[in-house]
Amino acid sequence: MTRFRKHKFASTTDIQKMYCQIFIDPAQRDLLRIIWKNREDADPTEFRLKTVTYGTASAPFLAIRTLKQLALDESSRFPLASDDTQQDTYLLAHAIKKTILVGFADASQAAYGAVVYMKSISETNSVVMKLIASKSRISPIKTRSTPRLELSACLLLSQLVEKIIDALKMEIDDVILHTDSTTALAWINTPPN
Repeated sequence: MTRFRKHKFASTTDIQKMYCQIFIDPAQRDLLRIIWKNREDADPTEFRLKTVTYGTASAPFLAIRTLKQLALDESSRFPLASDDTQQDTYLLAHAIKKTILVGFADASQAAYGAVVYMKSISETNSVVMKLIASKSRISPIKTRSTPRLELSACLLLSQLVEKIIDALKMEIDDVILHTDSTTALAWINTPPN
């Protein structure tokens, strides 16, 4: 879901009929047999599937594997499309000059949370801000000080940013994280004993 927000445009489609375009290797067709009887007193008829069938357990894997193999096979002819297909995206984003992740953490006695935005600066210097993800937690029943809760919010923010960077699989030029708690910031900047 995080990579879905990476580009300016996204598309979805009904891929049910796509499976019929993927042929099964003839040597494997014996493994995909169906025995069918039209009537209870009729002899059973045996069918061998020649294409991937929508609804079978292996269909999603086979479809994605076929798509990735096509991207590899055609990478010399379509390098940009091949790269995007390998990363589960199909439309190219506008030319981005700089990408910055901006995060905020805050807390109260009731709850604490974190939010992360992506700031993209294009080659024409237009700026686009997109909400990437947010997380919140209810404060523990055991009473904690507000600075301690602010520190928990900062930890939540750092974990969220780490997961986002891993999921996006793209170059991030800068990461800027904010908190309004000077106490939590001082604790973070203090070397461990």
